[in-house]
Amino acid sequence: MKIQYRLWLGDEGEKVLGSGPVALLKGIASTGSLSASSRQMGMSYSKAWHVIRRLEQHLGLELVVRRVGGSRGGGATLTADAAELIERYEVFCEEVEQFIGNAYSEHLGDWLESRGNRNPD
Repeated sequence: MKIQYRLWLGDEGEKVLGSGPVALLKGIASTGSLSASSRQMGMSYSKAWHVIRRLEQHLGLELVVRRVGGSRGGGATLTADAAELIERYEVFCEEVEQFIGNAYSEHLGDWLESRGNRNPD
């Protein structure tokens, strides 16, 4: 048996920060474009903007610097706060995963394993 879970931070019953918004931010960092990042994720550009705006609003941080198009085209880059948010979120997730794995082993894993070979015919 394998542990499965989803982890996100919410505000007033609304999902705010999780793997999706973090992937969107990481895509912006790697492509220099919100449009390209949203395409990679199969998300519409307008939905991607909504995710970023909502995230910025709830966190009270500017995460994406937008460059309006023109002769050299537009683009987007992450702020230092966004880069730190990604790093901290990923470390947080690693620690939560370790904690959940340890708790599973301690409370259920060994117990289930010791009983799993029984056939209740």
